[in-house]
Amino acid sequence: MHEGNLADVKRSGGRLDVPEGREGNNHYCCFCRRGFSESLRQTPDERDDLSLVTPADIVGHR
Repeated sequence: MHEGNLADVKRSGGRLDVPEGREGNNHYCCFCRRGFSESLRQTPDERDDLSLVTPADIVGHR
């Protein structure tokens, strides 16, 4: 997965309906079986609204 995919996810998140009176803060979770590009892996260090998840994160490292 690369940064272009993240841009697609963010664009889709902008179309979510936010209940009246609530602030629309999104947290993005990206799941990828094969892993993430180097630049995308560095992105969560710069942002607090993004989580990158691989199968090893779900089932534990073996």
